[in-house]
Amino acid sequence: MPTIYRVIPAAPDEVVGWIDQEDGSIYDGAPGGEERYLGQIDYEEGEIYDDAEEFMGWVEDDGQVIASYDDEIEENLGHVDPDGKLYVYDGEGEIQVGQVEDMTDIVEGAAALLFFFDTAA
Repeated sequence: MPTIYRVIPAAPDEVVGWIDQEDGSIYDGAPGGEERYLGQIDYEEGEIYDDAEEFMGWVEDDGQVIASYDDEIEENLGHVDPDGKLYVYDGEGEIQVGQVEDMTDIVEGAAALLFFFDTAA
């Protein structure tokens, strides 16, 4: 089960969510603890939807994560490395903000960026 961590400099990483690969559901909180359903991954299309089934964004084949706001504005939010490291662009470059442990598809990393690390949403 992919587990999403927030990278905290000089401290242990924090578990912020997880993904149920059986149905693509995304949850906040630690697996087995208190959790809240956030949305859904469409593995075939590489797309992510929130809990109201609103389109949030997608991942390109090279790991670039594109956020979609109000069906009109698209933004390159960051990227996912094949090893699950999550990066966002901060205006000067990119910074690692998280990690998806046990990631099996880059769309899982894209979902993690969109739900837990998109400060514009």
